[in-house]
Amino acid sequence: MDRCTAREVWRSRPDANGGLMRRMPIAFAVLSLLLLPGFASADTTLVSAALPATSGVISLQPFNANHGTLDSVEVTITGTITALVATQLNIEPVSGATIPVPFSVSADQSFQGLPPGSFFTWFAQDSTFTFNGVGSGAGEVVPMTNTFLYTFHFDGNTDLSGLTAISSTGPTIGPGIAEGTLAGFTSTYSPVMLEQMTMMPGAIPSIGGQLLNTTVAGSILVEYDYTPDQTPPPTPASEPGTLMLLGSGLAGLAAWLSKK
Repeated sequence: MDRCTAREVWRSRPDANGGLMRRMPIAFAVLSLLLLPGFASADTTLVSAALPATSGVISLQPFNANHGTLDSVEVTITGTITALVATQLNIEPVSGATIPVPFSVSADQSFQGLPPGSFFTWFAQDSTFTFNGVGSGAGEVVPMTNTFLYTFHFDGNTDLSGLTAISSTGPTIGPGIAEGTLAGFTSTYSPVMLEQMTMMPGAIPSIGGQLLNTTVAGSILVEYDYTPDQTPPPTPASEPGTLMLLGSGLAGLAAWLSKK
């Protein structure tokens, strides 16, 4: 088949030109929507910070209200607590042999937004961790570890009560509920916002040992989901000219293909 015949066969195909021309308006409409200045979708910003080793203040970046409307906040706190436990001395009077002693001690962990009303605060109760083991009876100091994970969510629905449920793994008694609102996570609430983490001996009585201290290693991650501000930029936009160039390019492509 020579070149001329091949062109005639291609041009005689019902789908060659018609199919292309039918698809062009659809492609043009989709590209036009993507280029329109008001076409905005949800966006996400992540901020994180390390937890203090002991009781201390965490510096977190609030959501910048100039970026748009805050729709929801996801908070994830994860880490490890290490407790140093002094076990009980227990020696058999006659033989002088040590006798193993079971022990159990507890530690409480809490979070509070600073100033009150910012970020989030454990509402119902602290997290309580228990550290259980068996001492040799020689009165040694034993390190014990426990991991933790908290996840919770704020949105327009939780704003009605200002409370949200906390999903937790690790503590013997979880915190249950966090207090907070979307407004408390924004820069308009306060220019300086901090989160206080507090560690203290637990409310559960110690048995067979004594809690000496606790150290924490972990982090907090806050995800801000928001709708970007659709206010037009101060400088003139060239979208109409862009669309005209795009349309001319597509028309030229169609014309070039129809001649081939």
